[in-house]
Amino acid sequence: MKRIARGGMGDVYLAATTGIEGTERPCIVKTVRGDHVHDSSFLARFLDEARVQAQLQHPGVAQVIDASIDDNGEPYTVVEYVEGRPLSDVRQRALVTGARLSWADAVAIAIEVAQALAHVHERCGHDGAPLGIVHRDLSPQNVMIGFEGEVKIIDFGTARGQNRLCHTVAGVVFAKPGYVAPEVARQEVGDGRIDLYALGVILWELCAGRRFLSTDPQQHLDDVAAGKVVMPAVADACGAPIELDEVIARLTRSDPDDRYARASLAVPALARLLACAPSSEPCERGVRARTAALMRKLWPQEPGRSRTEFARLLREGREALHDDARPAEPLGAIGRAASATSPSEAADPSRLPGTPYRLVRAIGHGSGGVVWEAEHVELGRLVALKVFAAEHTSSQASFDRFRCQARAMAGLAHPHLVQVLDFGRSRDGRVFLAMERLVGETLDARLRAGAIDSAEATRIAIEACGALAAAHAGGLIHRDIKPQNLMLTASGGVKVLDFGIAVDAGGADPDAPGATAKELALRGFAVFGTPEYMAPEQVRGGAIDPRTDVYALGCVLYEMLVGAPPFEGSSVAVMGRHVRDAPTPPSLRAPGRTIPSALEAVVLRAIAKDPQRRFASAVSMGTALEQVRPTPERRRPPARRLLASALAGAGVVFAFRVVMVIVAIAATTAVAALAVTDPRPQNLPPPPEGSAISAASLPPATPTPPAELPPPSLPQVGMPPSSHPGDVRRNHSHLRIGLSLAARPL
Repeated sequence: MKRIARGGMGDVYLAATTGIEGTERPCIVKTVRGDHVHDSSFLARFLDEARVQAQLQHPGVAQVIDASIDDNGEPYTVVEYVEGRPLSDVRQRALVTGARLSWADAVAIAIEVAQALAHVHERCGHDGAPLGIVHRDLSPQNVMIGFEGEVKIIDFGTARGQNRLCHTVAGVVFAKPGYVAPEVARQEVGDGRIDLYALGVILWELCAGRRFLSTDPQQHLDDVAAGKVVMPAVADACGAPIELDEVIARLTRSDPDDRYARASLAVPALARLLACAPSSEPCERGVRARTAALMRKLWPQEPGRSRTEFARLLREGREALHDDARPAEPLGAIGRAASATSPSEAADPSRLPGTPYRLVRAIGHGSGGVVWEAEHVELGRLVALKVFAAEHTSSQASFDRFRCQARAMAGLAHPHLVQVLDFGRSRDGRVFLAMERLVGETLDARLRAGAIDSAEATRIAIEACGALAAAHAGGLIHRDIKPQNLMLTASGGVKVLDFGIAVDAGGADPDAPGATAKELALRGFAVFGTPEYMAPEQVRGGAIDPRTDVYALGCVLYEMLVGAPPFEGSSVAVMGRHVRDAPTPPSLRAPGRTIPSALEAVVLRAIAKDPQRRFASAVSMGTALEQVRPTPERRRPPARRLLASALAGAGVVFAFRVVMVIVAIAATTAVAALAVTDPRPQNLPPPPEGSAISAASLPPATPTPPAELPPPSLPQVGMPPSSHPGDVRRNHSHLRIGLSLAARPL
């Protein structure tokens, strides 16, 4: 009759049983989201929730009435309807109206929850073996408080139990950080005592009148894992016995062995506390009566208003069924054109109703929706069609936001941004975005083979910087840059994909339009992005700007160079390391790879913790990468490099010959000068045979015995004249040898 909530797995509807008029009862119907009906992991998890919850038979647990598969092959579950409000609404209503919950009311609710947990944890199967069921996500949102005082635990979607058929579910489930037990924060396998820890936090919050988690959620998880979190005393502030602090402290001990061993052991301690409280009404000290009195105080018009609303919806539903059973009246030409389904659509179940697109095959899945390869039936053109998840487009405000983003993307013209072709809503209410169909592989697929060469990694990062710069100039911040969203096309280019969780460049949260600080404080913890590539401010839930995308792209470049992202581990641990740990430099992380120091400096600056220390924009990061990318000399082909080396060698030989000739000429000039200025007779060699000069005309030579010859030496310019009559002749001989060497080809 009415959709009342959207969850991560499906839609929740208010429904009614059928039968004789007047015997209808309200119930809750849960269905799988339309975009996950073909996802085996989601179906397994959805059915497992029904299997686990169907084993529990206790007034403190919402009962499963039925679970089956409809005529279209889609599963559904029918769950007991609780006429009331979630405990989170009760807490918020008390804050808004100023009607503070008394400590006795808080203890009364805790008793009911503890009794239900005792049944959940100790429930056995038909063979007598314990089922080992643990809720694992106990929080005020998953505790219903009825207007008549009943308290029921709901939503066992993340529960663990031995009767689950699917023990490994695709994706990551984030529990609410404020209620996570230390062993869960340490990624250890816990038992029922993790639910007791959450119960202790809930009890403290109800008594204190505020949320316990008031700091950075990631830092809180780190402190919880390290055992640094201790619940402050609250008994004195709320006027309760001092034993209240003792019970809360034991419920929330860091070491599970120091807590109550079972939920059933915590019930007597809580009951003794409640016995010390004054009665809520004269002669009324019952737990359920106290809770009912609290609900009447907070919602004095209930449950009358809810029952009136149910009667109205039931009446409208019966009228709609009656109208559907009547024969349809003839329609005019315009009416037939507007309402009739075309024969081609009726004959082709793969058509997206009311659109020209036929779904061919799913090519990608994500939290934002499913990406299909689709065909435009009129044009015969293949497109990539993203069908958004229903919970992201449930309201008109969210639809308008996606439409604005589609318009902004359609107005961007850049070779490295995917082109937007169409946007709209199908006849069955699904929102879609049509984009150009790209051929290639994602960077994630390329990285499965290992790290990438530094030159190629730099090129990919430069092209991604250009795409991000265009998006930022158009007023969009991506928020989810990662290898899966970078497409390496068959032509060798890079395309940035999936702006599904993008926000405007002003940093406004699209999921909180107009939210006040008080409303934000009362909300649960939610982050957007992929943990391995999230900037610290994104992890903290703070304001973001283009430098958030710069950080993510720096992490991607780090992974291309090293083969792994800067931080690895569980999602919670990785987000914490982004906030507090310095990354290992790529050259130390992968010592066997050649990573230029200048490129490493760019990477480390891009992933600086403080946004002020990063590049101010994608443009400045791209400029820095251009400056450190390989030079043209290092990119020459091998033949050109060999030719350059040969030319360089020939130049060295030529220069050496020139120098030798210059030295020889200088030496000859010096010796000639010495010969002219020396007045002493010279010992000249005898003239060759046949010469006109007679031997008698020459002065007699005085030969020097070979043993007395001094060691030969090269002539020195500016030397004093030799005292030996044979020195000049010997120096001439050495010069002739030098000139001969200088003139001889090397």
